Amino acid sequence: MNTKTKEMLINLKLGYLLEYWDDVITEAEKNNLSYDKFLFDIIKKEYEHKVEVTTTNRIKRAKIPNEFTIDTYPFNEQPHLNKKRLLQRYDSLDYLEKNRNIIFVGPAGTGKTGLSSSILRHSLNQGYSGHFVEFNSLMEELLSSIADRSTKKVIKKYTSTLPSKSFHLI
Repeated sequence: MNTKTKEMLINLKLGYLLEYWDDVITEAEKNNLSYDKFLFDIIKKEYEHKVEVTTTNRIKRAKIPNEFTIDTYPFNEQPHLNKKRLLQRYDSLDYLEKNRNIIFVGPAGTGKTGLSSSILRHSLNQGYSGHFVEFNSLMEELLSSIADRSTKKVIKKYTSTLPSKSFHLI
């Protein structure tokens, strides 16, 4: 790849093509692709790369405290939890589309953080934005805001109408 091509790819923010230029050219030559197929493949790979990077960045910004997924949750240890109903909410994301809350209440060690983390991670992977906030941290932030008179700002942060496809998980 020449310097001018590299410069243009950087300016256009075409990260996949910048990183895999030689592989893309080699594959096209090897498979004798038509121009349409070659361009489609490049655009598709660039798109997939951007989606992956965006999702990774959303997950980092969400500050999820662990790597739990719904598959790792020990449902057998929580017999009173309605697994079917929870999985329906998890799969459908209807609570987001209807602007509804999911609240987990229970003693320490029952998996509230794990469930919350897995639901947030799933939502982020589906294109939503969000942020994980533990209740204790939220309370500390609210109490601190009383001292510096920023309570309205903190409350607005968590209650204002959020951009579409975005939410806070507390």
